[in-house]
Amino acid sequence: MALSVTTRKHLREVGLLEAGQDDAEDDLNHLFSLGLDKLSFLPFAYLMDLWRWNVFKGHIKPEDYNCEWWKRR
Repeated sequence: MALSVTTRKHLREVGLLEAGQDDAEDDLNHLFSLGLDKLSFLPFAYLMDLWRWNVFKGHIKPEDYNCEWWKRR
């Protein structure tokens, strides 16, 4: 649902964009933009999950949370 509310068609229907034509180039540009947003987040999400799982496993003590986070960043 979150992806569909950012399409140009939906934004025109709710009045946030002026009327215009939807063409393949607009769709492709929108999809590339979404891909760049998602791809750039992947390394950070991976790092965050590594840190989180080490916390859950008990490999990182509560007093070392911040220090271990910055070592991974």
